[in-house]
Amino acid sequence: MGEKSYIKLYSESKKSLQIFLSPLNVFQELDKKPTWLLPFLIISIGTFIIAYLTSPYSIQAGISNLPSDMSPDQHQSLLRTIQKSQTIGIVLSPLFIFIKLSINAFV
Repeated sequence: MGEKSYIKLYSESKKSLQIFLSPLNVFQELDKKPTWLLPFLIISIGTFIIAYLTSPYSIQAGISNLPSDMSPDQHQSLLRTIQKSQTIGIVLSPLFIFIKLSINAFV
């Protein structure tokens, strides 16, 4: 990557953070020049990382809320289901973000 690529990445990263601090300015700039792919990717990757890092805690919270009168087989089955749904959620989170942002863009 050349120096110009780093500057562009920094600029786009900054724009991604500015959406939370000064959304009106960001949307006015996007209205002039629609560049949304890199900020979307940055937010998606950030969401993926956060979901991945918090996954063990979410699974533990799900396990702690299981009924105590379950059989060991039911417990294991439910635990596998929780883990699978957590993995699916992590993998599909960028798609969910894209859908949500697309809906918000047209509403």
